[in-house]
Amino acid sequence: MARGDVRETSLCQQTLALLCKNLILKWRRKWHSILEWLQHLAFVFMLFLISMTGSPYYTASGFAPAEDLGLLDEFSSYTYFNVGYASTFPWGKDIMERVSRGNIIPDLNIVEYADEEELVEAVQNHSIAGVVFQDQFKYHLRFHYSNVPSPNNYIVTMGYCDTNSSYCYPTKYYFSGFVSLQASIDCAIIELTTNQSLWKNMASTTAVKMKSVKNTRTPYVYKGSLLFAMCISYVSLTYLLSLYVTRERGEMREIMKTMRLRDLAFWLSWGLLYTIYVLILANLNALVATFSVFVESSYGILFLLFFLYGISLICFTFMLSALCRNPRVTAIVGFFSVLFLSLLSLLVLMGNIPKIAEVLLSIFSPFSFAVGIAETLHMEENLQGVYFSDLMGDSHHVLSSCIYLILDSVFYMIMAVYFDKVLADKNGMKYEPFFFLKSSYWSREKRIPQRLHNDGSEETSWGEYVERIPQNLNGKDIIRMHKLKKTYSSRDKRVEALRGLDLNVYEGQITALLGHSGAGKTTLLNILGGMCAASDGSATVCDYQLLDISQLDEIKKRVGFCPQADVKFDPLTVKENLKVFANIKGIPPRDVAQEVQKVISDLGLESIENVEACNLSGGQKRKLTFGIAVLGNPQILLLDEPTAGLDPCSRHRVWAMLKERKSERATLFSTQFMDEADILADRKAVISNGRLKCVGTSLFLKRKWGIGYHLRMQVSPSCDPEVITTLVKQHISSAKPTARSEEELTFTLPFETMDLFPDLFLHLDSLVGRDIVSYGVSMTTLDDVFLKLEGEAEIEQGDYGVFSQEQGGEDERDYFTAEMEESVLLMSDSGSVSLSGFALWRQQVLAVARIRFLKLRREPKSLRAILLLLVLFLIPLILATVMMHTVKTFHSWELTAHYYFQSPRHRAHRYYTNLLVHNNTGSPIEEFVAALKAQDIQVDVANGKYDENTMLYKGAIEVSIGKNGNSFTIVGNPSAQNALPVLQNLISNAILKTFKSAQQIRIWNNPVLSEISEHFHYTLFILGLSLMVLGSGLAPHFAMSSNEDRRLRAHSQLQISGLFPSAYWLGQAIVDVSLYWILLFLMVIILFIFNHKILLRPLLAFIMIFGLIGYGAAMVLYVYIISFFFGKSKGHHDRWAFFFVVAALVPFVVSEFFFVLDTSFPIFIAYLFILPSSYLTILLLYIGMATHDYYYAFHEEYLSGIETICIVMPYLHIIIFVGIIWFLEWRYGGRCMKQDPIFRFSKRKLPTKPNVEELGDADEEVLAEKERVKHAMASKLQEEKPVIIVESLRKEFKVKSKRSFFKKEKRVATRNISFCVKKGEVLGLLGPNGAGKTTSICMLTGEMKPSAGEVVLCTPSSGGLQKSDSSTAFLGYCPQSSPLWPNLTVKEHLEIYAAVKGMKKEDADKAIRRVGEALELKKHLEQSAGKLSAGVSRKVCFAISMLGNPTIALLDEPSTGLDPKGQQRLWRAIRAAFKNKDRGAILTTHYMEEAEAVCDRVAIMVSGKLRCIGSIQQLKSKFGKGYLLEIKLKDSQQVDVIHNEIIRLFPQAARQDRFSSLLVYKVPMENVQSLSQAFLLLEETKRAYNIEEYSFSQSTLEQVFLDLAKEQEKDYFDTDNTFQWKHLRAESI
Repeated sequence: MARGDVRETSLCQQTLALLCKNLILKWRRKWHSILEWLQHLAFVFMLFLISMTGSPYYTASGFAPAEDLGLLDEFSSYTYFNVGYASTFPWGKDIMERVSRGNIIPDLNIVEYADEEELVEAVQNHSIAGVVFQDQFKYHLRFHYSNVPSPNNYIVTMGYCDTNSSYCYPTKYYFSGFVSLQASIDCAIIELTTNQSLWKNMASTTAVKMKSVKNTRTPYVYKGSLLFAMCISYVSLTYLLSLYVTRERGEMREIMKTMRLRDLAFWLSWGLLYTIYVLILANLNALVATFSVFVESSYGILFLLFFLYGISLICFTFMLSALCRNPRVTAIVGFFSVLFLSLLSLLVLMGNIPKIAEVLLSIFSPFSFAVGIAETLHMEENLQGVYFSDLMGDSHHVLSSCIYLILDSVFYMIMAVYFDKVLADKNGMKYEPFFFLKSSYWSREKRIPQRLHNDGSEETSWGEYVERIPQNLNGKDIIRMHKLKKTYSSRDKRVEALRGLDLNVYEGQITALLGHSGAGKTTLLNILGGMCAASDGSATVCDYQLLDISQLDEIKKRVGFCPQADVKFDPLTVKENLKVFANIKGIPPRDVAQEVQKVISDLGLESIENVEACNLSGGQKRKLTFGIAVLGNPQILLLDEPTAGLDPCSRHRVWAMLKERKSERATLFSTQFMDEADILADRKAVISNGRLKCVGTSLFLKRKWGIGYHLRMQVSPSCDPEVITTLVKQHISSAKPTARSEEELTFTLPFETMDLFPDLFLHLDSLVGRDIVSYGVSMTTLDDVFLKLEGEAEIEQGDYGVFSQEQGGEDERDYFTAEMEESVLLMSDSGSVSLSGFALWRQQVLAVARIRFLKLRREPKSLRAILLLLVLFLIPLILATVMMHTVKTFHSWELTAHYYFQSPRHRAHRYYTNLLVHNNTGSPIEEFVAALKAQDIQVDVANGKYDENTMLYKGAIEVSIGKNGNSFTIVGNPSAQNALPVLQNLISNAILKTFKSAQQIRIWNNPVLSEISEHFHYTLFILGLSLMVLGSGLAPHFAMSSNEDRRLRAHSQLQISGLFPSAYWLGQAIVDVSLYWILLFLMVIILFIFNHKILLRPLLAFIMIFGLIGYGAAMVLYVYIISFFFGKSKGHHDRWAFFFVVAALVPFVVSEFFFVLDTSFPIFIAYLFILPSSYLTILLLYIGMATHDYYYAFHEEYLSGIETICIVMPYLHIIIFVGIIWFLEWRYGGRCMKQDPIFRFSKRKLPTKPNVEELGDADEEVLAEKERVKHAMASKLQEEKPVIIVESLRKEFKVKSKRSFFKKEKRVATRNISFCVKKGEVLGLLGPNGAGKTTSICMLTGEMKPSAGEVVLCTPSSGGLQKSDSSTAFLGYCPQSSPLWPNLTVKEHLEIYAAVKGMKKEDADKAIRRVGEALELKKHLEQSAGKLSAGVSRKVCFAISMLGNPTIALLDEPSTGLDPKGQQRLWRAIRAAFKNKDRGAILTTHYMEEAEAVCDRVAIMVSGKLRCIGSIQQLKSKFGKGYLLEIKLKDSQQVDVIHNEIIRLFPQAARQDRFSSLLVYKVPMENVQSLSQAFLLLEETKRAYNIEEYSFSQSTLEQVFLDLAKEQEKDYFDTDNTFQWKHLRAESI
């Protein structure tokens, strides 16, 4: 047995293929790529702006020399220095009295306060400095916040110092007397403790500002902003990358895994692409940083940091994508994760972080990145930079950061791969948590399949419903299934998809899976293809165990899988798609082109091989998916409805391809087309409710469950149907009439009566030319078999009368069956259209408002976006409020040496230095140095005078000999904010320790802040008003709903159903404007909750409310206009919201905007008109300035002009925008059935252009039909007019020329089509893909404008069929693509369309109930449309089209995706609907069985032309080329003998398929003189050669169709562009 082509896949080959795919995707989506890069560059620009904002003021520019500030007793800030204190201890008073007597602060006035509260109040009045004692050695100095550096300055203006010490924050401690008072209190404490006086020593202490970098004011707000901007520089990249990766992972990853895609290849393909992005962005960020911030540092080292950080964030994004399935959720989680972690990284600015905390936090890449950047910022302050040559020295922090980032990247990537495997995908496939511990996972040894015997899967014991297999297939079972089960469980229900299925699939055979929707076919194929796991049972594929995940890879090597969903990358062409998947499958690169070209040739895709997949028709996408499945010539093909949506020609190509490849291979496919299974499959397996019902060949199934033969007659007008029926029953009493029309009669003849056929046909031959024009016979189909198995009685009993307008007479009945006839309950008073005029308009407005409300309530994406903007508005308000109130309550700041000086117990860190001590006494000072070291700091001792050029220490102490002993000089580095009081504290404690005291003096700086002023409240209010500009970006997130309506074609469906344009826009506006008002006023309420002390004057409050009301309505209408122009594209809500916010921010950015109005007023007005979102900014700026009395008084003249604009502008916008919408609807809108009561227009009559093209050598029936059309157009008698008249219809499209980029070429879709649909008639419009069927339907509905010709729909008013006011929606339309809203239920759809069509609620409820019963929709009524199967969706679309009993129905492939049972129900409903003689319909289909079952006449289109038209039997008789003969043998040894006999009977018979027990022949017409003679000869042959059974039937309609459709393949008509037509259908007629 040949095992097919089994290949090993290559990681490199797969990665390169997917990388090329990603590059093509970016290139083809140029607009998206440009917008993406603009978003990335926006963050680079933000970094540039922040860096430039700080650059002119905060960068170093040389050095400020050391400066002697003076002695402690020489400070001169205050002439009179008053000090108050509060102490509950008696020694507090003693200490302060000693201070008042001391000589450090002369003329000191001491005041005692009862408690600290009184003291604080006095300090707030600037009258005193306060002292609060905690105990004898602990005290707080409480100066006014304006006189000393406050604790908050640590994060605001850390260490700012200019050349002059008076502009130096750290020296405030000296000039305010803080250090002097500290020294005085310390002297008093030491004196009280040791009885030693140090007053003169301390008074001689000199304060010195150390030499420092000049202009080093580097606020921590600036540092923090800069660091935060750098950390979020890739947030846009992570957001978009997570969207793309998670979306592709959800849509394509699982199917690619069935092709053995390696996990790493998927991640690498995206990682390599975005590494290029990171490379570019890292260069730009490094350039910006080195230009204005890191001027002393190496560009290369900063580039390395940015690059590694970008790589780590890519890997972080991959990890999130593996954790989350929803793309939007993943993107939002990633966005906020990066923001939060970037905020967390600001911790590195706050001082020394313990090493263990740094290591733990470095698991987050923003923190790891910040470790390198923050330290480099500090080095730049001292005019030092980082270099590669210094990585082991001062730049070691950069090396640590790089190592952290590399480890982060590896960790994230490992976790991404791990989560990808252990978390269940959408099909439930996953590995065990500890899969990597199993040796089998890592083993590369080739697994040898082992065949298991006696597993109970032999078919010989399966009963009478399973046909025995031929002996030659024994042992050739490639797939074996035994008791296979699959159960799906959710929180509220448990569904058994497969219930112990047993089935074998054999080599060299094609096996078809048949069954109703939900039977388990797709589940079975998904299990066999490796997409999901079985719950129980066993299955082997090529003797590999399917349920063993370790053997799954071996199975995938041999399987080609075609899923039910289309497989393709939309931006890639057909050829590019095939190449990508060929590389994924492991086809050698040298063979890829040849293999791809072979598939293209076999499937006839040459004309579209360079067409992008997104522009293909549904059938072409299906062929592409099938082509991908057969790439690499797999041994086993698993095909899930491979020909769904294909026209018969394409289906036959696929069949031929499968037949050619079936030798030594196995094919298992599912299908809803019974004829496909009949023709293609060797064996058919019928599955019902997860169990195997029967399996066998076509003849086996037909003989066991078939109904016999179908006898179809084309009769003349003079024929009496009752006479013919009597004649047939006379010969075959069990014959049953099944259908009847003016031109045809159809009967079923049982198998058992085949010996009676010759006599019957002989009698019918005598009537040919008189009552009978022609007749033919065809064998029972598998549809009949399927219906018998599934229960035909249930279908027969359906209430199909709900689709009929009224009960016809006895002579108009359809002869379905007696049961059917009895079950039809015709509708009398329900379902009729009864509303019109304003009553109908009001109902439609409410219906559209209901649609909008339901969509909004069930769209979490829009609500999340709105919530996000509200959070972005709220968070800054909260933070600003918290900061404002925390500033009031300053935290005390202990002045300890551990802020700046290195501890011997801790690691060396750049933030900390040793304490420098200069011994200028000329004698040892070991005792003093030891006392300093005892305070847990490291000390460097130098001899001699302090060097004024010293800069490397945070502080220094010089000890020298004075008049009264040792004197001290304290030298503070300005970068150490508290250096002076800390050094003073060190000296005091050192002296205390030299006197053998174990105590330690501790001091706190605890400033006192005044009450929050009105200015603070106003600032917060202005901040809130500024943040309200975000409100301008809210509208696109919910008001662009019409984009989705147009994309789904729901808007067209509503208009065709009779919706007035004004009702559509007003209904949406009721919900959208109300929501926008709620959001805007919610923001206002939040603003005033945080600013309750701000009171607006009544006039300002009125202007604000009035302006916001107008603005909300105007913005929604503005978004509607945008949606009208961009209706066919995706919403891009985020980008429009971003654009609106940016446009609204422009007035904030423009300098002195309001003060130049006198010179730029026209520009200002023009800007407001073009970009109305900016009006919100103008309104808010006006409110902000008018609220402040000073601004209002100073700019009253200008503000009065703005006041007028704020009142008038939004309402002027509303008027203008309503007018624009009216014009757009009038000029470009779709068909309006009747005059709009508000817009006051109906669709204007377009001038008809005559078609001068001649029909040429057209068929005689086509010419006759054209004459009938001319007669109907000229006829004045309304009773004679058909319901639909199409005269000389032609449609041309302009498409891009292949020869020139700028030129366009004409492509003709339909050419001179003329036909009419009579009352009571269903006309079938058939044709291959691209023939022009759907284009013709679109011209009939008004979605397209004809290039020439005319369409006349006989409306109730024009045709006199109904009263003119009894129906608004006379046209029912079932489009090819589903127009259903995914989030609305089936019942809501039906209720809404019933309301739009003018049905009263009680009538609509009755009709919906009956429609649900007739089409089996009852159990789906409460189900959302997005969760419906394709078949159920089609039934809902049909039900919508038939609501309100329309006069004309246009049904575009209504039964696509339905199982045979559903098809039968739909066909019965169509037949019931058009029994009424005042109605007519056009039905397009690719399914010939549907045409035969439903249509009275059929028109076949080829290359845009009408090739033939007539009844089905008429076409068969005229264009049919023969009969089909099938013979099943009892003894396979008689093949040659019987073959010779058949050739003798029919000399030109051609043998088709060669099987051991089945002979199939095509017999030409000329070999069959009459059916009676043919059946007589075959009956004699059956008895003579002991034939088991045979069938002899006329050519099917499909065979006629195929012969005619071959003309299109030879025609010049270019199908390359035919499928771009659907993108042009918005053009109106």
